[in-house]
Amino acid sequence: MARAGDPLDPEERQLLQAEAQTLGLALANLVLLSAERRLREEREREAAERLALVESLREARHDSLTSLPTRVLFLEMLAEKLGGGAPTSVLLAVNDSLGHRGR
Repeated sequence: MARAGDPLDPEERQLLQAEAQTLGLALANLVLLSAERRLREEREREAAERLALVESLREARHDSLTSLPTRVLFLEMLAEKLGGGAPTSVLLAVNDSLGHRGR
């Protein structure tokens, strides 16, 4: 029996409340799925950016034609092995003045 002024009987009211609860849960699920999608897209974008950075660093340290290490990479590796700057600068000065002449 419906309450005074209420066109719904208790069974209809209970059914509508259950449907509203179901709709609320479905809406919450959609919000969560949307947030997950945004996070996944952000992770994919960050991974692509890292990959592009690694590739640009590789290109900066290797000759584009021969793929051989450039002077920059050689200096980095030499400094790492020698542990400092003085021997590197002496070696380059000797190489530039005696070994390699640009013509």
